[in-house]
Amino acid sequence: HSVVMHRPKCLCGYRNFLTKQMSLTVCTFSVGSDGQFRNRVTEQKPHPYKKYSALYPNWAIPADMSFEASSYWKWLVAHYTREILELFHMKETEIPQEWKELRWDCVRNDLERMY
Repeated sequence: HSVVMHRPKCLCGYRNFLTKQMSLTVCTFSVGSDGQFRNRVTEQKPHPYKKYSALYPNWAIPADMSFEASSYWKWLVAHYTREILELFHMKETEIPQEWKELRWDCVRNDLERMY
């Protein structure tokens, strides 16, 4: 598991276990936190993000608490929130205003610079 741009975890169906709200954080932030995750691999039992490699030994995710999703992923989540919520049966969380204000032409330019 290695990517140039991590995406908000809501795009993979991740949500807060208790509130069911969509997760806007990215993997690099989570693995540096004291948070936990649950999924099929953990048999829905809480597992610390910091110890993800015990379950996913082939993944290398550097902890970076300052890392954010790219402008593309922010734009996508902000513009397709309803579809994401419906697809993954989640509840909405507050989408940052900065994400909502991203313009497609700026996002496209960012993508062109990266690739």
